Amino acid sequence: MKRFFTFLFLFFSFAVLGQNLIPDGSAEVVVECPSSLGNIDIYTSSWQSFRGSPDYWHSCSTNEGLGWDNSLGFQEPKTGEGYLGLITFSRNLNNAREYLGTELIEPLMIGEEYFLTFYVSKGHVDNNYNGASNNIGALFMTENFLFTDEQDPTPNFSTFNDIEIVEDTINWVEMSYQFIADSAYQFLAFGNFFDDSLTDTVRVGGETDGELRSYYYFDDFCLTTSLDGCDFTNSTNNQNAGDVSVYPNPCTNRLFIEQETQIELLEIYTPTGELLVSRNLRGINQAKLSIDLPSGLYFLTVYSKEQKVTKRFVVSK
Repeated sequence: MKRFFTFLFLFFSFAVLGQNLIPDGSAEVVVECPSSLGNIDIYTSSWQSFRGSPDYWHSCSTNEGLGWDNSLGFQEPKTGEGYLGLITFSRNLNNAREYLGTELIEPLMIGEEYFLTFYVSKGHVDNNYNGASNNIGALFMTENFLFTDEQDPTPNFSTFNDIEIVEDTINWVEMSYQFIADSAYQFLAFGNFFDDSLTDTVRVGGETDGELRSYYYFDDFCLTTSLDGCDFTNSTNNQNAGDVSVYPNPCTNRLFIEQETQIELLEIYTPTGELLVSRNLRGINQAKLSIDLPSGLYFLTVYSKEQKVTKRFVVSK
């Protein structure tokens, strides 16, 4: 699923990936593994809180609920091992917003054409963080003028914002924007920069009288002058999903798993991160799981000594 705010482009026979002006665009440089919510200024090398307390989620965290299976749901990084997250709306807190930001590697050149891309996925907890919102976007600044408290006034403008509501809790949704710089912007922030009266929301599951908050994960930020984007292939990533075969998919009552390296542990999760099945194995390359689950989407995580791989599969009965 993609959102594009771009013009039609010519196709080239080869790709020339450009320099990413966003330092640590995949949120991989860990200063300290996250041990609490917030504090991205402490845990990451280049990302900062520009308002409220955005969060850093990383597989290196030893605290329950701060990794991929976290307190806001379950999500694999787009690439690498880490990603960021923030609140874009809260019904019971007037204009509650969080912004994450960074200082660019170099100021933008006035008159130069740039391409901005990043990915979002909605966090979800029934009756708590079960809202979805629009206006997810980016704001370029020559100086950081944003108010820092979570309920301070919002700018009510941004360089780019998506007017559609993003409801996807499974996939990473691409946000793309093409523009010509009109100032020597040095700072870049992400979030919802519009107040409640200008923000559309929808409830995604949960009780109708429960809290309605919207929270989104962010990953793989790219700002470049190259039409072909940035290269994230060097991101630290222990998920070589191509090494694992999971079949049949969809399945009914049986699932086969094959991997070149020896399998130590298999786990099945719901899309919201609830652990349903955990099976220890003795270092084998093939496994068969009996499936007694309702129809729907699930995540299978395959552990070996060398890697951890998560695959999606569907039960259809």
